[in-house]
Amino acid sequence: MSIGLIFLLQDTAVLSPQEFFTLTGNCSTLGVGNVSKHDAESMAYEIFLNNTGSTWRDWEGTKNYSEREEIRGYAELIMSLEPGQEILRVKPSHDCYLVDIPHTDYPPENPRLEKAFRKAVAEKWYRKPARKDS
Repeated sequence: MSIGLIFLLQDTAVLSPQEFFTLTGNCSTLGVGNVSKHDAESMAYEIFLNNTGSTWRDWEGTKNYSEREEIRGYAELIMSLEPGQEILRVKPSHDCYLVDIPHTDYPPENPRLEKAFRKAVAEKWYRKPARKDS
């Protein structure tokens, strides 16, 4: 059985480190836009995990960056993304992509349509609580 799920999270502070790494470690597609330093470092570790320790520090190719320096560099890259840009990785591939996401405007507010939608959802899914007799 296969399950498809899209999990969008704007603020990872609500998750413990264990919850964060459990979620990101078990997702096959990871994407990140411009985020804060803490989140950028966490996502850089998840997205570029298998690429660390291989970037040359010097032009002669004699010294590599440490894993920590490389993660910090990737985090700076993430924090410099423009609105509408995202770095994406689809596991198990180690390749990462810079994706431009087109901007779309929200549809105009339509109170009548929203009321009809809420009514249809309530009719389909709302169940009146059973009364408890004492």
